[in-house]
Amino acid sequence: MKQKKLKICLIDEDGRYGGPQNRMIQTALGLKNLYNFKFIIPLNDTFFFQKQLIKNKLDFEQINLTRLSLEKKILIKYFLTFFYEIYLLIKIFKKENFDIVQINSTPQFKAAIACFILKKKPIWIIEDSYSNILVKFIFTFLSKISNSKIVYTSKVVKNFYLENFLIKKNEIFFIPASVDKNIYNKKGNIKKPNFISDSKIVISMLASIIPVKGILEFIQIASNILKKKQNVQFVLCGPIINSQLKYVELVKKKINYLNNNNFINIFEMVDAKEVLNYTDIFVCTSKSEGGPLTCCEALLMKIPVVTTNVGIMPEVIVDSKNGYIINNSDLEKFEKILEMLICDNDLRNKIKNNNISNYCFEVTNVLGQYKSLYNRYL
Repeated sequence: MKQKKLKICLIDEDGRYGGPQNRMIQTALGLKNLYNFKFIIPLNDTFFFQKQLIKNKLDFEQINLTRLSLEKKILIKYFLTFFYEIYLLIKIFKKENFDIVQINSTPQFKAAIACFILKKKPIWIIEDSYSNILVKFIFTFLSKISNSKIVYTSKVVKNFYLENFLIKKNEIFFIPASVDKNIYNKKGNIKKPNFISDSKIVISMLASIIPVKGILEFIQIASNILKKKQNVQFVLCGPIINSQLKYVELVKKKINYLNNNNFINIFEMVDAKEVLNYTDIFVCTSKSEGGPLTCCEALLMKIPVVTTNVGIMPEVIVDSKNGYIINNSDLEKFEKILEMLICDNDLRNKIKNNNISNYCFEVTNVLGQYKSLYNRYL
């Protein structure tokens, strides 16, 4: 007798495209022959997300969903539409009769409440360690009453949430974000972006232009180094999010004030592999991350990585071997490490030649773990 194909809902109340959304798509693509996936995503701020779903021929539906945000207009809308949006989710979950509902991030409470009402046990993915104490408390409470299976993406995330004893009774699984090592490897025939210099040491950062990514900190580091070094090019690439236009304007002002041709900003989605292939040093100044995937991609391409202490980085970076981990607020040390790498070509080459000992984020490993988790629902 042929085994039933589970029907899985991948829901995201925040449609801004980044690592979490990429993770969902990779999971669906890697396991689509075994399970039926459907994405539920918001109407707003989803242009790049939609584009990737359409490109990969993945089934999705858009509904009114408002993400939790500290921005005044979005926060007001969040509370005004809170119960109506739960009602919409209940209708969809009933209509589609999903076997599994997978919630894509910590503060996505409406999906959890809808699951609780329908007596569905969701899978809830947590990947931050930067949450407001109230968000942390609500998550702990809802994950408990909904009997959620919890997936954490790094030990940093686990430690942040498991301080509260209530969560310890949930089923808990470690599954990191994933990267395909067959895709991310350095090859000479990859197209070089026209904005990247042939003659300078290229330091790049790939991130959405939002505050949590530490964009202003990256600009400050670049500004200080470019006052002393002329043989360096800083490259910042990432899409603009419509809800972050005020922040984007602030970023643009800082860049204009910098007024240096060796700082390149491309405010749009780029081919990460093309940029990384011509990058000498990769930087991540994020304040909170689940992966971060771009750092994992850079590591697979044997690029020295200098990053804040976020996500899975402590598990995959051996300090001074394949990269450096810096405390989030220590910009001075960030600059010092970057200057050391800029000046020491032998050190950069030594780090490039060091292998990563922990490939826990490699896509085949990750897909195997999701398969085992999903099969618990059979």
